[in-house]
Amino acid sequence: MTEENVPAEPRDDDDTRSQPRVSPPSTGSESNRELQDVSRRRRESEEKLQQHLKEAQDKEAQDKEAQDKPAGAQDGPSE
Repeated sequence: MTEENVPAEPRDDDDTRSQPRVSPPSTGSESNRELQDVSRRRRESEEKLQQHLKEAQDKEAQDKEAQDKPAGAQDGPSE
């Protein structure tokens, strides 16, 4: 079994979504490097899109909570 085929051992801090992806140096042809670059950019774009969608859903939920609250309601005691 070559070193490339050895599965990576899981880490305790395996939250790779917050870490930038680093591609190994490419030794293939120019077209292969271009395809790898396009794939990397697509993955990064998809991650960014997912983050934006999550933020939009969170904002929508906050807006809905604000609308559900009666207009005259206050958190503190009324006089």
